Amino acid sequence: MEITRRNALIGAAAGVGLVGLAGLGLHERRALVGRLRTVATPALPAGAPGALPEADLALLLATADALLGGPRDLAPYRRMFEARSRSLPGYRELYRRLGRALERRAAREGATSFVTLPVQRRQEILSDLCPPGRLARLRTGLTDPDRTRFRLYVVREVLDLYAATGAWRTLEFGPPPGLPRGLDAYTRPPAGRGSGGSSPLTTP
Repeated sequence: MEITRRNALIGAAAGVGLVGLAGLGLHERRALVGRLRTVATPALPAGAPGALPEADLALLLATADALLGGPRDLAPYRRMFEARSRSLPGYRELYRRLGRALERRAAREGATSFVTLPVQRRQEILSDLCPPGRLARLRTGLTDPDRTRFRLYVVREVLDLYAATGAWRTLEFGPPPGLPRGLDAYTRPPAGRGSGGSSPLTTP
């Protein structure tokens, strides 16, 4: 791999950090580790729970749609966003901050809104906003904690919900574990009838 000036500086800084860490006492090392944990997993911002404006909810659903790779049933994600915003302190404020950040980046693309961008472009914006890799996450955690919060409390929670429910259905295993088959079956057409089939609840 080519050794660039940037990589050399990062390596030197890491070396200096290790030497400095070795010279710290136990109390100082624990304090430093605690600080790094705070950077890696910042708490939610201060803010009272409350209803989320529809425009912000649309931005969150466009985010979920991009993270999941295309059209899916977004109703469970809407319920998750609404429930967190209404009942948990900090979520509403974080969701609104994310909405503003997404709209600023969409404006740079010349788009009227993040919602109107193609899925692939939305994915690129999200990847830039929440970069992968430990070093990148540590850097953004130090310079812009909200970007780390977006990754922890939006991106990860969307993917966790999909893993627990949507992925199970994508693999055609039926309802996810713990969900009785009849609990939400009435919301879908009977198997084999397609979207034009009549529902048992509406058949005369």
